Amino acid sequence: MGLETEKLDKYLCLLDATGLDCAEVRLGEYTVRHYSSEELAALLFSPSNSAECQMIAGCPWLLLEKLPPEQSDELGKQLHQCEMTSAHYADGLTWYPFESVIQALNLLKPAENPVNPVQFYKIPAGFNSARSSIERFIYAQPSYDSRREPYDSPPYPGYHIEESDVGAYQELTKKLTPIVSRSKADGPESPPSDHVRIALDLFNMADRMFCTFSWKREMLLLSLIQYSAAIEALFIKESERGGMQTKLVKRVPQIISPPLEGSGDFITKMYWIRSKTAHGAWPLAELSALIEYRADEGIASESIPGGPYSTLFVQTNQGHGFLSNLRELARRSIIYSLDEVSKGHTKEDVIKTLDG
Repeated sequence: MGLETEKLDKYLCLLDATGLDCAEVRLGEYTVRHYSSEELAALLFSPSNSAECQMIAGCPWLLLEKLPPEQSDELGKQLHQCEMTSAHYADGLTWYPFESVIQALNLLKPAENPVNPVQFYKIPAGFNSARSSIERFIYAQPSYDSRREPYDSPPYPGYHIEESDVGAYQELTKKLTPIVSRSKADGPESPPSDHVRIALDLFNMADRMFCTFSWKREMLLLSLIQYSAAIEALFIKESERGGMQTKLVKRVPQIISPPLEGSGDFITKMYWIRSKTAHGAWPLAELSALIEYRADEGIASESIPGGPYSTLFVQTNQGHGFLSNLRELARRSIIYSLDEVSKGHTKEDVIKTLDG
């Protein structure tokens, strides 16, 4: 982009496919806000009528004023490991330093799609040490590219941040922090919240693929596998063998309140698509169709009926409604399990209760 290097104490990340329904929201140390074309011009050293400024003027941004001193070295290490001088980093290995807020937003409430953070790091020439002083600017642009083929459409703004979200966000981060910050070095015993942390990791990986490859159909099947695995991590014991689909169909619908007719059939279809994908038993194009434009179809050979699968847990206008609804089921499963952990209940306690 030809940006000049400037030492700034602001870290910015654009939120693609995301709406902001008020002027500004404060989420802990982060602020979500819009920037005018003029403000963006000053930040990007670019005229306010430039293509860059016009393209991103309508998008909300995450703002972090300053990194804590102990995190500055970590940012340097991560950038150094990627050996970047400058890079569009939407599909990279990290959303640092925005990972915690992105994770919490994506778990906070039902949405058609995940929050999609898009980052661009600018590193000065001569950067050759992980602990060097870094002058950096975090820039971003929407992932939609109008030069793509006509059948690719821009992502819908299916996630909306509102001022009323602040209280729920604070409560959620209180539950998340002890689980996310727990290290294996804390002790040899498997902590009772390990299953939730694993589900969180799988959910986050699926969200990254959902954001980055929402226009590439076969790749969405990888998101399906990971969302499904997140649900299994919460409701299937490691010692259990066989009958996984039956166990999930019995256990998972019980966490849905109020109960939803068709949730068992949804899980059956989910597990069938996941198994066929993992075992290479069906063409990927056929399987991807079953989570997109044929999302509500049943599978006659498996006695799986059709149903409102593309709108069962969350309403969506997107082409991959089944995946959006699977994501919502995984999100609800994680929230349920977080609440159970906060009450002192183990995974085994939860499964025993669900099994009656």
